[in-house]
Amino acid sequence: MLKHFYEAARSSTEDGFKAAWRLLIACVPRWAAEYLNTLLPIKDQWAHCYRVGVLTLGINSTQRVEGSIGKSKKTMGKKGTLMVSALYK
Repeated sequence: MLKHFYEAARSSTEDGFKAAWRLLIACVPRWAAEYLNTLLPIKDQWAHCYRVGVLTLGINSTQRVEGSIGKSKKTMGKKGTLMVSALYK
């Protein structure tokens, strides 16, 4: 399943995306297919072939999230949680 999702997300053409998406939907349970189909309206945010011409500078959502987590960890310091960190400042 993940292989098909990866192939769809990384496809360089819309036809390749559609073919990989059909394979993905065919190999998952109905509830998973229903969830995956909720992602289709926002495919321009995650599917490579629909992001052609969008300046990303090589940054994807995972990298942005990891950057946020890094900033949070700096804020937490050695106390371990944001709440404890906020209480002792």
